Amino acid sequence: MPQLKKNFYVLLVAGFSMLMFSLAKASTTIMAEIEQTGLARVIVHIDQGEGYEKWSRMVSSDEQKLLVKTAYNELADELAVNGIRVDKSYSTLPFFGTKVNEEQLEYLKSLDGVAGIYPVLIERKTQAISGPELKVLPAEIKPTAIDISETWLRGYEGAGQSIAIIDGGFYINHPMLKNKAIGDACFSAAFGGDTFSECPKGQSPQIEKGAASNCAFDSSRCDHGTHVASLAVGNDGLNFGVARGANFVPVDVFSKVTNASICFPDPTPCQLTDSLAILDALNYVNEKLELYNIGVVNLSIGGGAKIQACDDDPRKFVINMLQAKGVITVSSAGNQGLDNAINAPACISNVVAVGALDDDGLVSSFSNFGPLVNILAPGENIYSANTQGGFTARSGTSMSSAIVAGAFAVIKSAVPLSNWKDIKSAVSLKGAPVGRTGLNYSIPRLKVNESILYLQSLDTDFVTNVNNYDDSFFMESKLSFYNSSSDEGAVVLQFFDSKDGEFIGSWNSELIPPNSSRDLFLRDVSFKSTDAEVSVGSAFNVFVESDFEGGVQYLLLNAIDETVVNLTSCRDHSVFPQKVVPNVYPLGDRNFSSILLLYNSGDEEQDIAFDVFNGSTGEALIRFEGQAIKPGSSYEITSDDLELATDVDRIKPGSYTSQLSRLTVKFGSNFTGHVQHLVKNKRSNAITEFSERCSFKID
Repeated sequence: MPQLKKNFYVLLVAGFSMLMFSLAKASTTIMAEIEQTGLARVIVHIDQGEGYEKWSRMVSSDEQKLLVKTAYNELADELAVNGIRVDKSYSTLPFFGTKVNEEQLEYLKSLDGVAGIYPVLIERKTQAISGPELKVLPAEIKPTAIDISETWLRGYEGAGQSIAIIDGGFYINHPMLKNKAIGDACFSAAFGGDTFSECPKGQSPQIEKGAASNCAFDSSRCDHGTHVASLAVGNDGLNFGVARGANFVPVDVFSKVTNASICFPDPTPCQLTDSLAILDALNYVNEKLELYNIGVVNLSIGGGAKIQACDDDPRKFVINMLQAKGVITVSSAGNQGLDNAINAPACISNVVAVGALDDDGLVSSFSNFGPLVNILAPGENIYSANTQGGFTARSGTSMSSAIVAGAFAVIKSAVPLSNWKDIKSAVSLKGAPVGRTGLNYSIPRLKVNESILYLQSLDTDFVTNVNNYDDSFFMESKLSFYNSSSDEGAVVLQFFDSKDGEFIGSWNSELIPPNSSRDLFLRDVSFKSTDAEVSVGSAFNVFVESDFEGGVQYLLLNAIDETVVNLTSCRDHSVFPQKVVPNVYPLGDRNFSSILLLYNSGDEEQDIAFDVFNGSTGEALIRFEGQAIKPGSSYEITSDDLELATDVDRIKPGSYTSQLSRLTVKFGSNFTGHVQHLVKNKRSNAITEFSERCSFKID
């Protein structure tokens, strides 16, 4: 057997064996309930045959409804003949809920139209832990720990996105949530004689404004959902959740239970839900995701702890289907302080399982932790909205999950075409790893802006094949760094031999002012950190670490004809200038002058306007304003244009080494288009493309 086919066969058998084990385990649980009460509540997965693949990737919920209805109708007669009554069905999901005795269970197992039978699970909220009454506003406590403020400054706040929050009631009139709730729904059901619906009208489902807001003033049932929602999307103008520009879809799935044995260890009465209600909520999300632009689902639900992925859960099929439609499902890992297990449904593959960090960036003692956890986020003493209209500090992985859900909404608003796998990969790659004492693995912590920069291809951190030329070759290499942020900062370089990858040494820059550039001639670098001998003509791959957002170019100077060439080559990609153009040569330079070609890629005519800075000091020089550019057309700006608009005495010292030998040109956020930077050699009239550069932003 060829190795590839053999490996596939092994994986197929292993997957089939795991499924059989899971189904056998489910069957044992169901039989135990039948033996105890005579009947067991089960979820039946309808076999759609060839229609399953279509359903699992179908974009239109209307088409899914037709597929599900057809598959159900093919099974309905056989169910009726054997007295199997459908208690719960779903418009777009191939499942139904029923109660069965042992004979009916065996009959369902024998039917070709049944793909699986699962027990109905009773589940709780992932309980939050009350914290001290801090006198700190939400915006001043945790968002900085996930670099969300940098993201907001770049204009990404989750606008246009909605997060479906499946929880147990929401005080939607809190100032942080006012006018944020859309598509309110309640699926709080009476699933037993001692279980009562908490929907405002006393029956489920209820879908209308306020349906998820049954929040009596003296009740705590909405505390959890309100706190979670405000952390995800809250915004009262002063206090903010993570996705402060997003909306949320409140979905209440928790019921009042008066049975002490079911509530235990919670006091009676308690708030519980079950997997049928969660499927109701997910079915609703699937129906409404296009209408409300739902990109993220947050589940702060605490089922039993699992050591391995709990893919025997029927909700996995739904979560996979939502993922295919671009919806990310986030869930809290649980608060039992376990080292190798997390709660359901976070343990389902393709759910983003979230653990908690304390104020020092360490794994919280209460947080479940393990290989199934995907991401860590702040979760201790998080101060946010309560049901009295004020603020309360709470701790728990529910807080962490809400922060991650908000972060994913912000990321999707910044990079709309990114898919689930891209976002998860970006968060994993850009998050600093955090471990727990005594364990030999780590989990990445959430970094929002870093992840967005990665997805936008703005985080390149390697410049490749930089040659160590010197005067004997009549050529000289330099790296030119520019700072496009609002604060001064420095870069640290690590040099590696391009032939064998051996580390050569490192170099630290001086502070670089905002809106300015600094050059590093390779002849000035002394590699004192290693004993490696560096020969002239050798090449390096250079790792760039910075504490500001900016870019780097690799330039080669020819001493004979005094030409300069841009040889920038980035590890992953090159980025053309969009809003900032560094190293623009004014007319006064004796060797070079710049040409900027502006292209309007928008749908409307736009005026030319940009700020010009001294490229060496960062000092603001002028505000340049020119004629309007029509859509689809270009406009050329030369060094002559810049000199005429600028104080001639300040701009024209006239030498390459002068303080004003280069400028930085910065366009505003309203500029829609592309800028190409060309440099003309005055002696030879040769023109060099200067647009290519590597952009970076690294912790």
